[in-house]
Amino acid sequence: MTVPQINDVNIPYPAAGSAPEFKEAYRGAGREMADGSVVFDWVTAARKRVWTLKWVNLSSTDMEVLRTAYNTIATGTSTKWEPSDGGTFYVTLDPSNMTFDVQLQKVAGTTPRYNVGMTLREV
Repeated sequence: MTVPQINDVNIPYPAAGSAPEFKEAYRGAGREMADGSVVFDWVTAARKRVWTLKWVNLSSTDMEVLRTAYNTIATGTSTKWEPSDGGTFYVTLDPSNMTFDVQLQKVAGTTPRYNVGMTLREV
């Protein structure tokens, strides 16, 4: 496995229990017709992926690396994403979930830790 990257910048590996899972589907719409048949109107003949990425127990430094990556994706029309399992994809934020989710993990006697999540959509 390679180190995951956004625009050639290394980011932390996603959490082991929340691997960079993706959904793969055609884009467009399906409709049920009056006779019961289903018709589809696809935008493209190629399937596209949507990744749900989650990290747990990150340091402040790693959380800021991900925040910078999120800002890069949010301000661009297409950003290079290279997951640890291989391949190169161009992504934007997923319009159904455009948030950078950060949860402070309070740990007694130590510096704060963070749980982070974001969703990427293949262009």
